[in-house]
Amino acid sequence: MPCRSIVDNYQCKKSDCRYSHDAESSLVRFLRALDSAEETLDIVCFTITCDEIKRVIQRVAQRGVRVRIVSDANNVDSLGSDIRELSEARKIDVRCDAHSNDPNKRGMMHHKFAVIDGGKTVITGSFNWTRAGVLDNHDNVLIARNMPEVAEPYVEHMNQLWEEYAAFQIHGTDG
Repeated sequence: MPCRSIVDNYQCKKSDCRYSHDAESSLVRFLRALDSAEETLDIVCFTITCDEIKRVIQRVAQRGVRVRIVSDANNVDSLGSDIRELSEARKIDVRCDAHSNDPNKRGMMHHKFAVIDGGKTVITGSFNWTRAGVLDNHDNVLIARNMPEVAEPYVEHMNQLWEEYAAFQIHGTDG
C-alpha cells in the first residue's frame, strides 16, 4: 500500500511510516491512470472499498469529468463499500445490475475495468478495487493506452450495460 503522501503528491513527514514511498508502485500507476481522465471516466466493477480509489474518482468528478459507474447491486451497501457514497456525489452517476431483482438471472456483475476518455485508456485485470485487493490479493492490472483495438469492446460493453441497467440507477444527474 502506498503512503498517502505519494498518492496525494506531498512529502511524508513520518520517520516511521509503514507504507510504501515508491512513487511507481502498481497502485500509484493505477490511481494516476484513473486521475488522467479529462473528459470521461467509465467504471465497471463489482465494488469499490479502497478509499484511495474512491478519492481519485471524486477528484476526477470535481474537475468536471463525466463519471459513470456500473456496479453489482448486492454490494452497494455492503460493509466498507464506497458505491453509495460515490452515488450521492454530484456529477457521478451509478447504475447497478438487475440480477438481484430477477430470480431468473444468476451470478453477479463481476467486471473490473475502466474506460478513460472514450477509450484513450483502458484499465482491466483481475484486481478487485478493494482494500483487500490492494493489501492481500495476488492480482493483475493492464493499462492499455492509445490502443483502439483493445478499447473498442470495453467501450461497447460499458455502453450496453449502461443502457441495460438504466432502470437501476442509484442516483443520477443526467442519466
